[in-house]
Amino acid sequence: GTNKGTVDLDRHITLYIQPGVTLDNGVTLFGTIGYVNADVEAGVTSISSTNKTEDLSLNGFKLGAGLKKVFGNSLFIKASYNVTDYDDISVTTSNNTKVTADIDNTAFELSIGKQF
Repeated sequence: GTNKGTVDLDRHITLYIQPGVTLDNGVTLFGTIGYVNADVEAGVTSISSTNKTEDLSLNGFKLGAGLKKVFGNSLFIKASYNVTDYDDISVTTSNNTKVTADIDNTAFELSIGKQF
């Protein structure tokens, strides 16, 4: 058998700003910088049957860049690339079986929307 760790996300909050510069062709080039917070349930399943579950709160940061184009007065298309880096987590059972995780997220996002 093997030891195993799991993480279940309960809540996730992102606060960010996206300053940008509009180019001559109407495309806005923007950057994203932000703070993230998530509540997770981290668990360890141990071959020695000393399983453990812990509720943890993670903090981290979000960085990214992208392009946005507005058509007419309200329709837009936005594409961005973002990296989110959370705190490392660690759970140790009563017999000192330790599982550590470095949780990161990398995403390419494509949005089509309407501005008001």
